[in-house]
Amino acid sequence: MHTSIRPHRRPPVMMIVIMVTLGCALAIDWKSASAQDVVEAAQEAASVPANTLDELAQVRRLIQSDELSQASDRLDKVDQALGPAQSVSQADRQRIGPAMVLTHAMLGQALTQNGQSSAKTFRRCLTWLDDAGADLPSSRRNGIRMAAASALAADGDFSGATQCLANALADADELDETHRQWIHTFLMRSAKRQMQTDPAAAASTFALVSRTASAEVAATADLGAAWCVLSNPDASPAEIGKAMADFVRKHPDHGDALVAANQAIQHFVLADDWRSADTMLPFAMTKKADAGSPPTDPTASLTSMLVLKAKSDDWDLLELADSHWLEHFRSQAERVTDSEACALLVLLDAARDLPDAFDVDAQRLIRNTDNADTIRWVQTRLSSIGDGTFATILSSKILTGLTDTDISIPVKLAACRRLAAASDWSSIAAALSDATADDVVGQTNTPADAVSPEDQAFAEDQANQESAELLSILAESLVQDGRGQQSHAWWIRAVDDFGDTRITSLLRLAEIACQHGQRDEAAARVLAARQAAGNDTAKLVFVDLLDADLSIRALRFGHARDLLESVVRNPHAITTLRGRAQWLIGETYFLQQDYAAAIDAYRLVEGIDPESPWVAASLVQAGKSFEHLGRTQSASMCYGNLVRRFGDSPHSELARRRLANLPAASSQADSTLKR
Repeated sequence: MHTSIRPHRRPPVMMIVIMVTLGCALAIDWKSASAQDVVEAAQEAASVPANTLDELAQVRRLIQSDELSQASDRLDKVDQALGPAQSVSQADRQRIGPAMVLTHAMLGQALTQNGQSSAKTFRRCLTWLDDAGADLPSSRRNGIRMAAASALAADGDFSGATQCLANALADADELDETHRQWIHTFLMRSAKRQMQTDPAAAASTFALVSRTASAEVAATADLGAAWCVLSNPDASPAEIGKAMADFVRKHPDHGDALVAANQAIQHFVLADDWRSADTMLPFAMTKKADAGSPPTDPTASLTSMLVLKAKSDDWDLLELADSHWLEHFRSQAERVTDSEACALLVLLDAARDLPDAFDVDAQRLIRNTDNADTIRWVQTRLSSIGDGTFATILSSKILTGLTDTDISIPVKLAACRRLAAASDWSSIAAALSDATADDVVGQTNTPADAVSPEDQAFAEDQANQESAELLSILAESLVQDGRGQQSHAWWIRAVDDFGDTRITSLLRLAEIACQHGQRDEAAARVLAARQAAGNDTAKLVFVDLLDADLSIRALRFGHARDLLESVVRNPHAITTLRGRAQWLIGETYFLQQDYAAAIDAYRLVEGIDPESPWVAASLVQAGKSFEHLGRTQSASMCYGNLVRRFGDSPHSELARRRLANLPAASSQADSTLKR
């Protein structure tokens, strides 16, 4: 029979009482005249108060007549008469003791069989047994103790019942194996009932069984004692782990040893003692292989703990080098698919400077995780190992697989986020080559196996957000790489197909559409960006600039100037954008051939931001405006000023050419350049 100590439905108290009572009825081996025989023997041996003997005889007759209430009352009076204040000598008390013991036992047994509480009667019986029952045979004493234990347990006094049976086991000269087994079974059941209310007392009871029972029962009792530590709310995780580990070491072949080993691992983990947890791992994994998978993977909680430690800055990864954990996962080779285990292996490879092992484990990690956070913390930890070379290698491996659909989108996203944060756009763009968005995220992005419509919707939304962000980063890398026109299709996929509603993405798409798309599309993109910006004046600056650019292309110069002037006046706009807006105001006048107004507008750019690149652009455009007005000397001054101050500007070469071609101004220009 399986004897697990794990919590289960407990039998009703009366079932225990009935079973124990029947057992005790056999154990005591009553005869109806047994009390009378003892009383008569006591009478012959010594002189005792005649009324005591009469009362005992009367009590016996009342018991036999089933008049238990009267019998109980009269026996109480006899008890009181023979109490500490009585005048009966100790010798007489010892001689009458056996009769008192057996009379109480008769009454207690009768009360039990009549469905009444007999605990009080048996307590008095035990008092007399301890005080004056030494002359009774051992088998009779223990039979009484078993009956008394049943009564006390039925009354909820498990401590008293346990003590009673402990005395029986200590007085076991004539205790046969059947009665011994009964006692152990009773004690085990009592201890189980005490586990939730008094785990310390239950542990003592289990310890008593362990000391006196057969090896099989003792093993289950030891498990019960360990489980009592688990049930004790005051026990620390370290104490629970030690209790379970001690049981496993003492009884490795017990049917519940694997459960105990898993409990030990889990509680050592809670105690932040990964080394002790690691000592239990070989047993747990061996038993797992022998008995099939347990309800919980013993490596899971240990792995999680080691991951947390690996994330901390004060833990040396090389501590793992001689662990059973590492030995176990290394032995699994290609079967290791747990992403956190793979992450730890990757970190350990890097810490031990094992590039070949790192390549294998990194590839396994990349293909067995869909958690961007895992990749992110591994990258962060790798950056602190050596010169950070391994972090770069991991990113490179992920980038190489950007178009590999076996690698999850979150993993690709984690690598791209890291490179984007470092402004390493060229590495991202180079990995794309001639790939399309479909090559990276597929044609659809619907996760499978969602357990409910709500979960399905949430999973789809999460997947779409990740895909949108990944596509946006990739599109931005193309922009930064000078391939803005190629990025147009990527931005459309991110915004239209995967619902990227971030204002930064909408603005960038509007900008690309203005540069490379059709006018109608560009207008729609600008409108969408304006709606997304709402009342955010800092973001509206960018929208107004794009809208102004569209208006200029549509020859709506007045509307464009209104938008640009609002940017110049916007206190939230950075000076570079305000300088660009002021330059564009000059451009609107220049395109309208109002060169005088254009010159005035260009002159204001330097006042807004003297170091702005738009100052050089304004000087060259002002020079052109002066040329249109026939003011070549003023034009040459603009070009010369530009060359002197912004010689490295892209506009300086144009300024030199125009300066050289100005009529009747070459000598002046040359002298200006020489100065």
